[in-house]
Amino acid sequence: MSLELVGISCVVARILTVRREREIEEGIGKRLSRKLDRQWKKSIVVRPPPSLKKLQEEEAAEEAAEAAKSA
Repeated sequence: MSLELVGISCVVARILTVRREREIEEGIGKRLSRKLDRQWKKSIVVRPPPSLKKLQEEEAAEEAAEAAKSA
């Protein structure tokens, strides 16, 4: 298990290094890089996965059917 973690961390480090190298080529400084990273993180909208949304719709339909039966 720890070997998998080491492999994953190496991949992440490589991705971050390549990203930083691209930023350096574009002339982006460290401060601007961090600022852009924060803006990117704030722009992410957390949404439930489609499978959960489908499950919630099915439950709502069941509840509506039960409510119709009891009414």
